[in-house]
Amino acid sequence: MQTNQTMIDAALAGMIHVLDLVPDDQVLVVTDETTYSCGRAFEQVAMLTKANFLLKEFEDVASAHISTKLGTDLFLDLKDREMVSDLNATPGKGANLPCGEVFCCPVENGTNGNLIIDGCFGSYGVVPSPVSLVIENGKVINISREDQPTLELVIQLMDTDEGSRTIAELGIGLNSGARLSDNMLEAEKAQRTAHITFGSNQGMPGGQNKSKTHIDYLFNE
Repeated sequence: MQTNQTMIDAALAGMIHVLDLVPDDQVLVVTDETTYSCGRAFEQVAMLTKANFLLKEFEDVASAHISTKLGTDLFLDLKDREMVSDLNATPGKGANLPCGEVFCCPVENGTNGNLIIDGCFGSYGVVPSPVSLVIENGKVINISREDQPTLELVIQLMDTDEGSRTIAELGIGLNSGARLSDNMLEAEKAQRTAHITFGSNQGMPGGQNKSKTHIDYLFNE
């Protein structure tokens, strides 16, 4: 099968699955290079099973502990905060493509510990070397890393307004076809990754923090 046709078929299958369409519905598929590179991620419909499993596991969970070999060691308060999935979008309601994550809004003042970022963040690409964030009562109180320009950028983002240092989201990637890249929209869906977001979570289930920012920070090691 030609490469272009493979991309079209994968994108079509993804749209049908995510938007709950039927095969006879008309779908416009844009065949540019970026869409093709992300389109391969649409093929993994098995991630719906993974999502449903995690949603079940997180039902009535009051807290979570996340640790990684690079040094992330976080305790998150999740009491009464619903974990949801991006796999059940409906017509008339927005959805990110590629899809493939479950996420929730931790209690805004209930996260403590260390977070080590080794993936991409926001729209700024992959960090040249890990960024260390110390979180106390849901707010980032210290930021450190070796690369000075990246350190200054992260501090600038965190100091945008009063709410920009407050935890907003925990997301877990499920998509085995999504790649770890500079594109957060795809990378945050990659299987065996997670991301913590700081800033606004208003409009998300249970979210109460207000900010002009909503910056995702990805970690996988």
